[in-house]
Amino acid sequence: MNHSICGLNCTECYCFGDYCSGCNNLQGKPPHFKESGCPLYNCCTEKSHEHCGKCTDFPCQKYYDLRDPNQTDEQHQDGIKKRVECLRNPSK
Repeated sequence: MNHSICGLNCTECYCFGDYCSGCNNLQGKPPHFKESGCPLYNCCTEKSHEHCGKCTDFPCQKYYDLRDPNQTDEQHQDGIKKRVECLRNPSK
């Protein structure tokens, strides 16, 4: 599976490859999150969920707050929509 637990397709991320091997491989600590790790990954694993889509609060405020500063509002919302769809309908 190329998707992280938050539904992001790691192979579509600009960091993936030489810079990052994906959130699942790095246990939620990709280079851009440094030591603290990804808040979505941390939350999901603390709740012992397989992925964020298993959470009753999904999508939570963390999804809306965690944003790539290089994205427009529209791109950010579209990204959330794709990730939610991915986790709610994993067979697609």
